[in-house]
Amino acid sequence: MERHAAAVAWWSVTREAEPVMPVLIGLLGDPEVGWRAAHLLGQLGAAAAPAVPVLLELLETEATHRPSRTPSMTAVALGKIGMESPERVVPGIVRLLGHAHTDVRQNAAAAVQGLGPAAATAVPALVAMLRAGDPEERMTAANALAALGPAALEAEVALDELARATSGDVLVGHVASSAREALRRIRNVAVTP
Repeated sequence: MERHAAAVAWWSVTREAEPVMPVLIGLLGDPEVGWRAAHLLGQLGAAAAPAVPVLLELLETEATHRPSRTPSMTAVALGKIGMESPERVVPGIVRLLGHAHTDVRQNAAAAVQGLGPAAATAVPALVAMLRAGDPEERMTAANALAALGPAALEAEVALDELARATSGDVLVGHVASSAREALRRIRNVAVTP
């Protein structure tokens, strides 16, 4: 905890990322402060690009409860770093979107939400996730596609199918709602009150 506090203090005063990088990277796996280290790495933006390989590795092992609604701080950090340095983040995220485990795919999709249109190469993998058996995974993919906006035009047909789904299941309703929002944003349609 003290090492994290010292890194935060150093960054707050100097805005120098290089001295705090080894400390923050070393803390990422710590169950108590790892999420805080990831949070600060996200705030560092492109300056935290050296941490990307470790963050991607952590994303493969990190357990997250309902990443469609509460993404891991690792996914959030990758999204923030990738906004300024997409070439360092997007290829790894796209790779993780094809991972064997649904939690990893969902966390990777949550990172895409932070990346926005810079992650347009993720669209095919996200479309594949729309066909997953897990409704949480479909919802996370739809939310990621919404963040891509018009760059996700090739997902329109798959999203349209999900948007028309009807069921008494609340989660299926959430998936349909997420798909409709994605379509709205992909088609760049303004919401009228």
